[in-house]
This record gives sequence, C-alpha cells and structure tokens, in this order.
Amino acid sequence: MRGTKLAAEAGLKEALMPFDFKVDVVHVTGKHDATNVKQHVDTLVDAWELGVEGVPIFVTHDQGTNITKAITGDPKFASVPCMAHMLHNSVGHGISSCTAIKDIFNKICKITTNLNKSP
Repeated sequence: MRGTKLAAEAGLKEALMPFDFKVDVVHVTGKHDATNVKQHVDTLVDAWELGVEGVPIFVTHDQGTNITKAITGDPKFASVPCMAHMLHNSVGHGISSCTAIKDIFNKICKITTNLNKSP
C-alpha cells in the first residue's frame, strides 16, 4: 500500500505494472552482522537496478536480528516479516513448552522410526 501510494504520487504507475519479483540466494561471506548483511542487500539492489526514488523496496525476511536491523535501518526498504517463519517458530515454541504435546510427538516419532526399520 505504502509503495503503491508513493509511486502514484510520483507518477510511476508504469513502474508497478506488471509487478516484478526478484528472488535470490546469496552466500554471505564474513560475519553475519547487520552491517555485512546490509552490504550484500545493497549489492543486490544495485545489480537488479531496483532503486526507484520514493518507492520502497519490499523485503521479506525471517526475524533474525541481523537482517531486521539491516532492512529497518534504511528508509528505502519496507520490512515484511515472513509469516511462514513466524508460524514455524510459534508452533515450535508451543510444542516444546507443552509436555503433553511433546510426549505425543515423541511417541509418534518412535512409531514411525520402527515402521521405517521393518522390511
């Protein structure tokens, strides 16, 4: 919404239609701190020529403090936390904190392990 509004105000409708999605996996060398991650993200932005003045670049990411700091500290980025990561972490924490569910889960794991061993 924010990017669409800013683009419309800047007269950049053609920049939004059709939508372009860029996906890449990059090996981050060195420390995985916010500064180093930010340098890698900026390199991708330059390589993909994404910098349109006044239009934020929406970045979906996990909740790691390094990527969160790298993205939220720069006004050209709009941070979009990944719901799949958040759901996965919530379910994992819920299962690990509930003894009854953990016991059932362990029993199911033992059963499937035994079934996989049988000929």
